[in-house]
Amino acid sequence: MKEAGVRSRRSRSITRWSTAMTLAIFVVILVVSLAAGGRARGQSDNSTVPAVPPVITVPFAGEQPGSPRATHPTASSEPTSCPPGACVTAQSTAPSAPADTGARWYRPPAPRLDLSIASFAISDGGSATVPLTGLELDLYALSIPWLRVGLTASAGRGHATIDGTGVGVRYGLVGATAALQLPTRLSPFIAANINGGILDGTLEGALSIPGTTVSSKGGSGVTWMYTRGLDFGAQLYTWGSLHLTGSVGWLRATWRGVDQAAMAANPAGGLQLKSVTNDSVAFKLGIVF
Repeated sequence: MKEAGVRSRRSRSITRWSTAMTLAIFVVILVVSLAAGGRARGQSDNSTVPAVPPVITVPFAGEQPGSPRATHPTASSEPTSCPPGACVTAQSTAPSAPADTGARWYRPPAPRLDLSIASFAISDGGSATVPLTGLELDLYALSIPWLRVGLTASAGRGHATIDGTGVGVRYGLVGATAALQLPTRLSPFIAANINGGILDGTLEGALSIPGTTVSSKGGSGVTWMYTRGLDFGAQLYTWGSLHLTGSVGWLRATWRGVDQAAMAANPAGGLQLKSVTNDSVAFKLGIVF
């Protein structure tokens, strides 16, 4: 009887453990199912639905609106869904415009007015020279990136000593100028010019021509003079059309002067004149608008 009671108790214990294990397994399966369902709903809510453009109705030439060929849907009117990560946005196949990097060829504004200080020298009719310094104004009637052509006017003064006597010299010239230039911020150029005008001199004391009886004291005289030359220089554009310019060049000046050798050879011939020509280096430094 005791053995039967023991077996009965063991059977009841096994039954209770089996029932508990079955309930535990069922609870685990239920929890896992609920969690999986929630994850699926979350992914469904976050899925990408591509935007669908509306149907555009475009009538062809010669067709009535509403005809079968007049309607051209650009895409399906019903939204479609796709699995996560499978939706691909359509990319335009039209060629894109090249990016503007800002690296452009600099185009300087055309100069119209050039005001500069000019320096050159003329011969005194003998072995010495007379340095002259003045202002020069250039007005360009034609001014394009590679070429400028215009009118020029200049005036200045200088001082010389002839046979121990001081001579004050003044000049005034007008003419034309033309230049070829490279259209960059630092613009090198080559310019040609020709000018003509007057040359005036005033003695600051008594002057006698050696070997002659000709002498003068405090006198003055006016004669003609013309120049031609070439300048090589550069212009630096600083702001807008404002720029600085500098050049060095060659200038040949011719004027009507006293022929001292002829007067010494023929003292009775009186005052004799001749054309005096000399070459000199010319310098210019100015500002351009």
